[in-house]
Amino acid sequence: MPTSVLALGLILALAPGIIFRWAYISAAMPRRLGTAAASDEVVWVTGGSIATYFALWVIFALTSRTAAGWVWGPHASLFTPRLAHEAPKLLAQLLSSDVKAQAAAMEAILIHAREILLGYLFACAIALILGFVAWKLVRRLQLDLRFNLLRIPNDWFYILSGREFGAEDCGLVFVWALVDVGGVSMIYRGILTEYFPCEAGGLESIALAESERALFKADGVTETFVGIVGDTFVLKYSEIKNLNLQFVYVEEKDVMPAAEALPPADYPLE
Repeated sequence: MPTSVLALGLILALAPGIIFRWAYISAAMPRRLGTAAASDEVVWVTGGSIATYFALWVIFALTSRTAAGWVWGPHASLFTPRLAHEAPKLLAQLLSSDVKAQAAAMEAILIHAREILLGYLFACAIALILGFVAWKLVRRLQLDLRFNLLRIPNDWFYILSGREFGAEDCGLVFVWALVDVGGVSMIYRGILTEYFPCEAGGLESIALAESERALFKADGVTETFVGIVGDTFVLKYSEIKNLNLQFVYVEEKDVMPAAEALPPADYPLE
């Protein structure tokens, strides 16, 4: 069998694992946060594919023949427990050097193309659901804080969300950022509303609400903070020299404007 056909088959077989991995990361953060070590990604994709196909087999094994026939049509036998016995045989025929066996396998695939396509799409949907569920379970049990393999591949996710410090459930995150503006050191502060990771696994920028700025002198004295007009102020991480975070827990009964929640201007930076 041509190498290109084998490569295509391998990609299709691992596609549910790729979807599983994407769903796992997206459940934590909608944007791509970075890439883990190649060995970790291989484990994730392979394990995700195996988990998906196992879940698919369990679902079909628990499905009655009547229900399977209603969903998959006259060839429902392909999506019953028989699949566990027929699929390896079909795969062995495709990989064999016997031309007749390969032709017979291809003929069987063409005959049941509709059912196979539906089953494959269903497997991809299961992979998507399993990825989201896996992150929810890992997050609840804090397994990602114990095992590096389960960590989201960007440390900024854990720092800015407070998860690394056990403060993920805090109500507000205050930010003080020391920025060099044309050779002048300025301090920007505000309430963190969003952060934007970059594909390389770093941080691109952060967004602040109720933002203020002040001149930071060489002797460490900060002048009076002045409010910045606008709803959101975005700081590029490449321009930030120092970053200070404060995680504040706010109870639901506490209702106050965000500006009043800001610490006083003389809050220590160190």
